[in-house]
Amino acid sequence: MFFLNTFIDLMELISDYVDKEINDANKLQQQLFETRLKYEMDEITEEEYKETEVYLIKRISEIREKEMNEEEDDEEGEE
Repeated sequence: MFFLNTFIDLMELISDYVDKEINDANKLQQQLFETRLKYEMDEITEEEYKETEVYLIKRISEIREKEMNEEEDDEEGEE
């Protein structure tokens, strides 16, 4: 039973880490900056840049909106 609980705890840690990595607006902003640099250095095409830019900006907006909603929910819970 110990091993099962340890395995479950490990899986939860991994899940939390992956969720944090995927939903980190700062990391996405860094990726956006790097993509811009690649475009300026002619490492990617304008089409690749535009597609990536649209996707990253959308993800950043979604994350920020989610964070704002969570903050509002926390504030309502305190009242």
